Amino acid sequence: MKAFIASLLFLALLGIRAPASFAQQDQSYQKLAQEMEALKEQILTLQSQLQTVENTEKMKLSAELADANAKLTDANAKLMNAKFGKFERELRDSNDGWLMKWNGFFIGVLAVIGVALWFSVKSLIANRVENELKGFQKAVAEVDVLKNQTKESISQVYILKNELKESIGQVNILENKIRVLDKAHAVDVLQNFMDWDLNDEDSYPKQMKELSAETLLNVLDDVTISGYVRIRALEVLTRSQEPRLVSPALAYLNSIVDSHQDNGLTLGTVSPLRNIVDMLKYMPTQEAYEGLTKFFSRLLSREHSGLEDLAITVTAGSLALISRELKEIDSVSLLRKAVPHLRVSPEYDEGLKDIVELFGSSNEREGIKEILNNHFKDDMGTPDVEDRCLKLLENHEPEFVKDWRQQKANTNTEPEETS
Repeated sequence: MKAFIASLLFLALLGIRAPASFAQQDQSYQKLAQEMEALKEQILTLQSQLQTVENTEKMKLSAELADANAKLTDANAKLMNAKFGKFERELRDSNDGWLMKWNGFFIGVLAVIGVALWFSVKSLIANRVENELKGFQKAVAEVDVLKNQTKESISQVYILKNELKESIGQVNILENKIRVLDKAHAVDVLQNFMDWDLNDEDSYPKQMKELSAETLLNVLDDVTISGYVRIRALEVLTRSQEPRLVSPALAYLNSIVDSHQDNGLTLGTVSPLRNIVDMLKYMPTQEAYEGLTKFFSRLLSREHSGLEDLAITVTAGSLALISRELKEIDSVSLLRKAVPHLRVSPEYDEGLKDIVELFGSSNEREGIKEILNNHFKDDMGTPDVEDRCLKLLENHEPEFVKDWRQQKANTNTEPEETS
């Protein structure tokens, strides 16, 4: 088709150019050839344009064809969807009908079963309730029986409780009688062995060993018993290291001071006081320390006489020993106040040494000096206590010790020079 169109165009051009060629026969062959070349170029251009036009038409037709195919495909798809929807509706309607039939069937079956079960359960429940009701009625009857039995038991308990109270009262009476008898027996034993040496294990009376600590404490607490017997009971308790003796011993001490609150101590009261204080030092407990400290403060606050000074001396020695054992130094200032009232003699050397040792361990050098100045300037004290005081002062107060010894040496040589 392209060649046909090109030939027609070529013949037309020849028809147009033919008259010109016959009219211009005088032109040269070269010019004709140039024209032919120009015509060929025009023909090629036209062919190219023709090809372009054909390609455009083909593309257009292809696009239209593709669009038609797409529409056809869409129409087919819609048609298929319509058919599938119809089939789906028919299938759904069929299934719904089937389900309705079977649902009706199963509901009917379940209704029949439910009614049967309901009547069965109702019958079981009724029987169970009836049985439970009978059991409950039986239990109520048993509870009533138990209530009656409980009332009878409670009455018996009250009766037994009253009988028990009476028995306890009788037991207490018997215990009091036994306690009184034991205490009376202990008093007899203590009086019979009043002069025996309790430190001699070989000669320690068997009857004294058989006395219980409880009975001896009862003797010590009884103010109606002779003070000598009570002190003897305290000695026996001290020998056995009975810790419960501290409280009644302190109470005994304070009762002695209370009985002589408005007047001075007497020899009859100082003697048991001295024995009690002397025994308390063998019980170095916190209770003994605190109680003896308070008692010592009471002695210092009283108007002093010879017997008060004796009580202060023995109490200060015991308090110093307990303070050393417990490493308590709060009593040092209190003991310093007692220095002027201390008695110095071999009989009280042990207590005085304990005071000096407590002053030395607590760096209370002024207290040691006070003891020397108050009691050893005129050779009133024993050399042992004086030497101990000087040894404790020697490292810290060398000048004082040197002067003291020089004065003592001068005092000892004065009679010889005079003679």
